[in-house]
Amino acid sequence: MASFSLLHSATFFPSHSETSLKSHSSASSFTVRCTNSPSPSSQTPQKHRRKIDENIRDEARRRPQLQNLSACYVPFNAPPLSTESYSLDEIVYRSQSGGLLDVQHDFAALKRYDGEFWRNLFDSRVGKTNWPYGSGVWSKKEWVLPQIEDDDIVSAFEGNSNLFWAERFGKKYLQMNDLWVKHCGISHTGSFKDLGMTVLVSQVNRLRKMNKPVVGVGCASTGDTSAALSAYCAAAGIPSIVFLPAD
Repeated sequence: MASFSLLHSATFFPSHSETSLKSHSSASSFTVRCTNSPSPSSQTPQKHRRKIDENIRDEARRRPQLQNLSACYVPFNAPPLSTESYSLDEIVYRSQSGGLLDVQHDFAALKRYDGEFWRNLFDSRVGKTNWPYGSGVWSKKEWVLPQIEDDDIVSAFEGNSNLFWAERFGKKYLQMNDLWVKHCGISHTGSFKDLGMTVLVSQVNRLRKMNKPVVGVGCASTGDTSAALSAYCAAAGIPSIVFLPAD
């Protein structure tokens, strides 16, 4: 028979082995048992299909989420004993000292789940059309922006770009037999900055839905940043402003 994971909607196909998705804490243990049935029909994978009047966002609303994972703003290069932090839902641009901000995850919460758990979870999302996990960024949502609702995410299923085997270049210039190049320019705007912009605009979308005083998003750019920002803001219906030099 086929069993469904408690964490996502992908189907586990029959095998002789048991796949265990478990954390270090037994209270958070998930085990999916896959067994073969003597019936010949069990050899045909059963597909999980959503209702005809639903889309992938509707399907995502029913999917259980991992709980108690979080992230916050902290001063960039903050001293070890610093306690200064801000919620990601606060509108704050700089630290108290006027410096830049960084995003810090709750690593203790992430460590409750072992490497096998994360590997199996992330592998189960690759190549799927499940919202928003078909994105190469949001397939690792728990490590990116864990507290955002799936409905608030603005994504064009970016990422998952090809690896190209640069055989001749690798041998001739780097003395490498197997040089693989990640071409992040294969994206909707032709820029690798799509990978970060999906996160920025998603958080802005969340803040606007929370009725925070965010009118739009602006940037000063003549290239990649402005292209990515404009595209993702357009997808979400968020005003965007690009500042260009007068001359």
